[in-house]
Amino acid sequence: MRVVLGAGGTGGHVFPAIAVADELRRQRPEVEILFIGLGNELERRLLTQAGYRWEAIPFVPITGAGVRGLLRFCLALPGALLRGIAVFR
Repeated sequence: MRVVLGAGGTGGHVFPAIAVADELRRQRPEVEILFIGLGNELERRLLTQAGYRWEAIPFVPITGAGVRGLLRFCLALPGALLRGIAVFR
């Protein structure tokens, strides 16, 4: 079985996802788990220490960013989509 968990940005997202992954591993030792996140230092450190594979996908927020932020989002979206497709292959 393969499982992808998306969690990133803060420990408040990463720690619960690690707990879910640990329980999945306990119940099904053969499970393949991949974490998807932003790739910041906290995520890298926590996931590496916990022994999980992870991939970073660039993210640009769209809310509250004004016209400039919307433009940045639109320009970043194709790259993020391509990266996501590559990770899931």
